[in-house]
Parts: sequence; C-alpha cells; structure tokens
Amino acid sequence: MSESADFLVQALYRGRVYPPMCHPSADPSLLAVAARLGGLRVGEPRLGRVLEIGSAGGHHLIPLAMRWPDCRLVGIELAADAVGEARRRARAAGVGNVEFVAADVREEGVVTGEFDFIIAHGFLSWVPEEVQGAMFRMIRRHLAPNGVAVVSYNLLPGWSVRLEMVEEVRRIREVEGGDEWGILQRMAEAGDVGVERLGILRDMLAKGPDILAFDEFGPVNDPWTFERFLQVADAHGLHYLGESEPGENVPGDLDEEGRGVLAELAGNPLGMQVAADVLSGRTFRSSLVCRKEAVRESGVSARVALDFFYRPGKAVPESGAWICRELERVLAGGRGLAMSFEELAGGLPGMARGELARGVIEGISRGWIRARVDAGVYDPEVPERPRLDGFRRVCAEEGIPLVDAWLVPCSFPAGHYEVLARMDGTRGVDELARFARERCPELHFRPWLEHL
Repeated sequence: MSESADFLVQALYRGRVYPPMCHPSADPSLLAVAARLGGLRVGEPRLGRVLEIGSAGGHHLIPLAMRWPDCRLVGIELAADAVGEARRRARAAGVGNVEFVAADVREEGVVTGEFDFIIAHGFLSWVPEEVQGAMFRMIRRHLAPNGVAVVSYNLLPGWSVRLEMVEEVRRIREVEGGDEWGILQRMAEAGDVGVERLGILRDMLAKGPDILAFDEFGPVNDPWTFERFLQVADAHGLHYLGESEPGENVPGDLDEEGRGVLAELAGNPLGMQVAADVLSGRTFRSSLVCRKEAVRESGVSARVALDFFYRPGKAVPESGAWICRELERVLAGGRGLAMSFEELAGGLPGMARGELARGVIEGISRGWIRARVDAGVYDPEVPERPRLDGFRRVCAEEGIPLVDAWLVPCSFPAGHYEVLARMDGTRGVDELARFARERCPELHFRPWLEHL
C-alpha cells in the first residue's frame, strides 16, 4: 500500500468517528466455545484479559466490562475523538475495568502484558499493508500462551463482484460527480443490473452512508483469500483454529449438494475450506487463531457439550436431524435465557446423555444452536420502574444502538429512543406507557417492553 493510502486512512479516522457497532461473533464467551471445539482450553472470560484492536466508540468493550467486572479490558483506537466517546460512555456506565488508548498499532509499547482474548474485528481489510503486519505482530506479542484472537476480513473470491461494483461507482463519480450514496441509489432504482448485483446494491444501501465511507468506500479495501490469511498467520507464529462462530466452519447457507462436495475433501482441510468459500460465495470470515505452540487436543469428544450454555441459533429446517428439532423446541421455552446441558437434558427426559451431547454438537456445527461459556444471566421480568443502566441510557439519549445481553446491537425508531431515555428508574410502567402513546402512538408499548 502506498504512503498516500496510509495518509488517507489516518485522515478518515481522525476526521470521522466510525458508527457505533458491536458484533456477537467477537464475544469472548463465544470465542471460548470455538477454541474448545478446536482443541484449545482457554481461560474464563469473566476472569480474563481482553484487548480490542480498533475499539472505536467502545460498543464492544463497555458491555463486556459491565458483564464481567473482574475482567480487564483494553481498547486501542487511532481516532482520538472515538476514544473520547468511549471513555465518556464508560464513565456513564460506571465501569472502571476498561481502558481506551488513542494510538497507532505500529507504535511500540502501546499496551503491556498478555491477553486471553484479542479482538480485531473490521480492521484487517481496511488498513495499509504495514498496519496489517503490525496487527499480526501485536497479536503474537500480546497473546497469552492459551489465548485466542479473532480476526475478521473481507474474503475473496466472494468479494470480487462487490469490489468491481465499488470501482464502477468510483469511475462514475469521477465522470459525473456526486457522491457514492447517490450513485448507488440511482443504480438500484434502475434495476437493470442483474439479480446478484442488485442484491449487493441493496446490501450496501442498507448499511447507510456513514458505514459505507469506512467499509466499501474506505481508502483501503483489501479482501483476502483464506490461503493468504493462513500464510500470513503462520508467518507470525499463529495457528488457525476455525471460525469464531462454529456454525460457519461450513457456511450456513451451503446446500446439501455443496456439503456433499466438502465431505469428499474431508482429508484435505485447506482444500475443503477453499471449496466452501467458492461454493457458497462467502464474502467475509471471522477467523480464530492461537499461538502455534499452544497445546491443543485432537479429536475433541462430544462430552465438551456438558461445559457450555445454549440458546437458539438459526431455525432448524425440516431436513434437519430430529434431535436438533427437539433441542430447538426445548430452547424456545427458555425465554431467551441460555440453558445449561442439564436443563436441556431435563427438557428431553429419557434421552441418553451421549446421544444428547452428539445432537448438541451437530446443532452447534450447523448454526442451529449458539453455545457460550457463561449463562449471560438477566431477569426477563418487567420491573415496576424500568431502568436502563448508564451506558444504555446514554445510547438511548444519543439515538445509537443499544447492546443486548448477547452483544447484539439493537436499533430503534427515533420516538422509541425517547421512551428508552426516560427509563431511569423514576417512572412506572403506566407513566412510560402514556408517554409512549404521545410520542409514538403506533408502538404497542407493553408487548414491546416485555420483549425489551
């Protein structure tokens, strides 16, 4: 990458703040499951150390700091304004176990010590080559002996058509002027671009102009092949364990014919993964790595299922295994709470534990069950005087996504944010309901509150 690209990236991040985002695929509670299924025993996130490279406004780390008060968390971010926002929100949340540092990953001594979990989500494909190398060196230098790092990146060959469209929009802008957002809208309205390209256009438009400025139309947009990722990780002393979401080791949208092709490549792990990318048209990976020398088990037993907590994933199709359909039924009765293996067994009396464990592992591998290493406890009952914590109330007041118990961002219409901002523990449900009727009469307040 050229020096001008480096300058443009720094100018973008120092001039604008990336929109608040969080990604459940980077939740250490899920990363610990993926690591265990990959044969690596990691420490408990609640007592661990977490580093995020590119922490933006703190939407990943602050909710984790609130969830795990005995965990130490550090975020590194180039944009000083974003670091200021993250610090302000952390103060509002009342958490003191998270630190945000304004720094470039190429700087030595930015952080000290080892970390059990390192998050680099939305970073690798959007920075110059020199910074990419610095990121891998930082991971290797600060990863604990049995720690894991998640690195996400845009993926080739699936990204090829999207990359062509990005370049096409840039050419149109050079000739006709205007901005990328307006050009995308005109292309989508024309509707004569073909089914695949129209789907890509709609996906880009759904992101909105603020995110597109950093992602598709960022100064650097460098999709990687999976082979390239493995080679660079290996060169930095890192070993690939699998995807951070085990259900994506084989893409969830791959049909049975495609799965049959992959089954024939079972003895060739790299060839199987490359084939999976081609067959599915996968455009994004969120890959988990550890140190090469980390001690890993081979042939992980289904007994590992006894150690996790579970909640529903994607819907089990009619063609899915009957035991997975039964597990889906049991999990649906959990009111959103994560269930232990014993609770699953209680919902399926008489089923042999070994058979149940194998069914759970299959469900995880197909994305039908989401597993985590902690229960993520919360109270599903509506209190008499609803109260958002400091962080989520700040989010409501700013009109930005609130983060739920599973690190999922939840966005709301403007009027709903006004209702949320008034949930400070001083108002009863009836008063909030009256306010909601005034501001957003279309809102069915009580069912909404129960779901919230």
